[in-house]
Amino acid sequence: MKPSIFKLKLVLCLSIPLSMQAQFHAGSSFVVKANTTMVIDSVTFLPSSDLHLSGNELIISHTPVVNITPPGSSVARVAQFSNPFSYQGNIGLYYDTAELNGNTAALLNLVYHTGQSGYSTTNLLTTSNNNHHVTATTAIQAITLSKITATNMGTVLPLQLLSFEAEKRENCTKLTWQTANEKNIHHFDVERSTDTKQYKFLEQQEAGKNLYIALDYQPAMGWNYYRLKMVSDDGNLRYSQTVALYFDVSRSSFSLFPNPVTQTLKVQVNALEAKNVHYAVTSIDGKIMKEGILKLVKGNNYFEIDFSSFPIGTYIFQTDDGVATKVIKE
Repeated sequence: MKPSIFKLKLVLCLSIPLSMQAQFHAGSSFVVKANTTMVIDSVTFLPSSDLHLSGNELIISHTPVVNITPPGSSVARVAQFSNPFSYQGNIGLYYDTAELNGNTAALLNLVYHTGQSGYSTTNLLTTSNNNHHVTATTAIQAITLSKITATNMGTVLPLQLLSFEAEKRENCTKLTWQTANEKNIHHFDVERSTDTKQYKFLEQQEAGKNLYIALDYQPAMGWNYYRLKMVSDDGNLRYSQTVALYFDVSRSSFSLFPNPVTQTLKVQVNALEAKNVHYAVTSIDGKIMKEGILKLVKGNNYFEIDFSSFPIGTYIFQTDDGVATKVIKE
């Protein structure tokens, strides 16, 4: 039996530049059943498990990734979903000949963005046909999907931020980050905030090492929020997710990352003594989403809290030890 085909194309008349137009907006309970083919504008899906797109919006941009002369650029069609989602199955992208942007149709390979780091290749068999459609024909296994585009096989697309973490080292903050595909990246600026609104410059490191370490010798008392500003050779920039670290000489230090979170919130605690600490994650309206006990030993502790089932929004992580901070779920 051939899979049923569900074809949707809804163009919204919004005040959006022609280079980036909203093509589709899902309602509060939009689900595509497994093994059902779906086409939204130029994006094709054949999910191997139920696909949940509730509250999601698709925007098609005709600005290629890395706006420089090829090689190094994608086709001039980038599909972006407003809320990253978990996906497994086959996926494809239609394009126009005029959008190739110097790429060769026969050499096109799909690439995707998770919403947290740079673009990654599917590393799967891809095909290009007379209908200008490039598709991953071998099932993709459980990725987080935010953007989709295509480029020549072997083309290195922009920086991938593989990790960004903060931990307490006595009275200092130690920041570490690891990268891949540092094409045309000039430097990294480390920035700190105490309210997630205003950030101050801490230090700059030149690109080219892939593994970086920075120290903040004077963190503020309370919550410290850190982010990276990643600057390319041509002056373009983007920001990393924030990582948060709590300082109080009378209490254990808490480090939470990544923030925003999509699947798993990591909690690192440098405890002054061994004890049990009760924690709770609540919604803004006070509903308890998850709670439990952190069994601390003196020194470094590491925990993970599953956020995958939480609706998108803002939550409060708090402990009976006096710690409280916002966590955003994307």
